[in-house]
Amino acid sequence: MRFPTGIVRLWFALQLLLPGIVFAAPFAYIPNSSSNNVSVIDTATNTVTATVTVGAFPVGVAVNPAGPRVYVANGDSANVSVIDTETNTVTATVDGGGSALWGSGQSGRHAGVCDE
Repeated sequence: MRFPTGIVRLWFALQLLLPGIVFAAPFAYIPNSSSNNVSVIDTATNTVTATVTVGAFPVGVAVNPAGPRVYVANGDSANVSVIDTETNTVTATVDGGGSALWGSGQSGRHAGVCDE
């Protein structure tokens, strides 16, 4: 499948701005694309404290700096899973159209998913 040039550039820019590992102190949220889940790692002890099942092929993670939420872009299921960081459970799933590429604003008020 060929991607339009603009989408490819956006994807690479997002990878530089939003790496796969995202921290919501003192935890890191790591997408596991082949097992369709996210590992929650305690950064103080370097141990997995939870595994959260999300959509198919999670590829991007962003933390809402204004609240206790982590957003996971699921490329193959074309949606975004919203994880509550206090309970480490998926509280919502938002349809994202096509394969999801993820971006988030620093204010925490807006998030975006790009449809290929």
